[in-house]
Amino acid sequence: MYRAAGYVFLRGHAGSTGRAVRAYFTHPVMLTGFAVILAVPAALLAARLLGFSPSTQVLTAAETIAANLCWLPPLVGWISEQNRSRQ
Repeated sequence: MYRAAGYVFLRGHAGSTGRAVRAYFTHPVMLTGFAVILAVPAALLAARLLGFSPSTQVLTAAETIAANLCWLPPLVGWISEQNRSRQ
């Protein structure tokens, strides 16, 4: 839902769908969020295919912690703002 809301926000400011899509895929926070959406399920699938099975609550918790990358888009936004303010 967060990514759709970001697109709707950019669509309102860009004025057209094409410009909104370009803005979405050039915005560092949106791009990071999109990468997280793709990477987490792929990594969990790879772990399952390699034989990982969370058979205990500790392993389930470890898997959940490893897959929780919700902190990454705000971090990228903060870093990009820091870089922008230094220029």
